[in-house]
Amino acid sequence: MANNSVRLITRLATGLIVIGLAVGFLSLLVMTAPQASVSDEAKPARSVIVLESTRRPVRRQFEGYGVADSLHHADVPARVTSTVIELPETSRAGNPVATGQLLVRLDDSDFIQEREIARQQVADIESQLASLALEQQAADDRLALSEEEVAIAQRDFERIQAAAARDAAPPREVDQLRQALIARQSSLITAQQQADQLRTQRSQLIARQGREEANLAIAQQRIDRCRITSPLDGYIESVDVKIGESLVSGSRVARVVDPTLMEVPLRLSAAVRRELGVGDAVALFATGSNDQTWIGAVSRIAPEDDPTTRTTTVYVELEQELDGDSYLAPGMFLRGQVESEVGVDSWVVPRRSVLNDRVLLVRDGRIQSIPVQVSHAVRLEVAETGLPDRDWLVLGSPLAPGDQVVVTPTRSLTDGLPVFSVPSHEAFAALEPDEDRSP
Repeated sequence: MANNSVRLITRLATGLIVIGLAVGFLSLLVMTAPQASVSDEAKPARSVIVLESTRRPVRRQFEGYGVADSLHHADVPARVTSTVIELPETSRAGNPVATGQLLVRLDDSDFIQEREIARQQVADIESQLASLALEQQAADDRLALSEEEVAIAQRDFERIQAAAARDAAPPREVDQLRQALIARQSSLITAQQQADQLRTQRSQLIARQGREEANLAIAQQRIDRCRITSPLDGYIESVDVKIGESLVSGSRVARVVDPTLMEVPLRLSAAVRRELGVGDAVALFATGSNDQTWIGAVSRIAPEDDPTTRTTTVYVELEQELDGDSYLAPGMFLRGQVESEVGVDSWVVPRRSVLNDRVLLVRDGRIQSIPVQVSHAVRLEVAETGLPDRDWLVLGSPLAPGDQVVVTPTRSLTDGLPVFSVPSHEAFAALEPDEDRSP
């Protein structure tokens, strides 16, 4: 037991001695460590690129989406019920087509027979009218003779009446002449009736003639409609029939489009209707890419809003060359940017200058952050700033004229930090290579 106690005491003593030596060595290192000298020179200010705040005329911009369509296009229908007998080689999708060019020919044999029947009917009526004209002439002559006979008999009767009044003629002669006058008047009535009946027959024949001539015109029209042609210059988008196919009136035969004049109905927020106007410039972009751009103008504005989507529609028109590199194909989905015609003076800053709804300003050589409200975003170039930025924000809260706005704020730029301001146009001009400098 005594040996164990001695060994334990020895171990404890050894441990305490080692710890004491370590503490002493550490204290010696701390006391002999070199002390950093404190400089009395002021910390140099950081350089920051700034933009001088000014009010600029900014046109309001609105974005919408739509599908391009050719303003002049036609779904060419069949206007008669018949069978396709000819489909020219030129009637293929993608081929150019001119106004009046044949697209499809239909069987017109039945309509030719109808035309011949109508022609025979018209010829028959014309012969009847010619015969009736002769009868009408004879009836008119008989009527004229009957009228003359009645006039003579009337004068004879008046003379015998005058003689009888003087007792120079017996009553029997008066009665005989009265009877002759009545006979002549009866013949006149018969002649008048015959002439009137012939006129009625002529009117009926003329009406039939007009009806048959209308049937003849309809038959000819049906024959003409068997030749289906293009109603406009353009390109064939599709041909929907084949040879031998039976068509009914109204079925679509082909679709022809003229892509030289395009129309894009853009849907915009209904809240901006009062700021839109006919003639506003519009930039159109292919969705997903800004490589291709088309410039047009608002030609019409829809009179009512869509209550379901809360949007209004503006119609953008533009002309294009078919052989150009930037061809706008009908059916392309586009993003449109409408720019109002009149600009409004506003405070604008680059989009990257706003961080957490605050902008950093340099005032009296120090950083000062202020809260701002963003009204809307615009795309524009401000050449005098030297900045390559195209995305800018219009502020709803004003700045002070001449404020220096930090172009690229960071979290390390805190309030009160001394900085050295570098105007943006000088900073970015220094980055451009001097082409005139000799190597």
